[in-house]
Amino acid sequence: MYCLINLINGDEYTTLVEDANKKNTSLNNKLEPYFVTGFSDGEANFHVSVISRKDSKLKWRTRIIFQIGLHLEEMPLLLSIQNYFKGIGIISQDLKNNKVFYVVSNP
Repeated sequence: MYCLINLINGDEYTTLVEDANKKNTSLNNKLEPYFVTGFSDGEANFHVSVISRKDSKLKWRTRIIFQIGLHLEEMPLLLSIQNYFKGIGIISQDLKNNKVFYVVSNP
């Protein structure tokens, strides 16, 4: 199960894709681990934030995000990377700016 999120004029629209492998043949090409690490080294970023939370036992919450952002035409590559990681994360589209993002974060 894959989750695609479209951002249109600031509004979020979610689409679930049952099996992306059947819909996109480029996903069937198995990615090599060295390609994924090298590509991530050049195109990905990590973001860590610490937020004060009074309802938390420790009074703080951390949020960790891994993200790859590319041009919309590169969506098949991001779907392949999501497939490489066994479907975790979401892919969001910013159609206004022709961008697509693969995002993995802690809940």
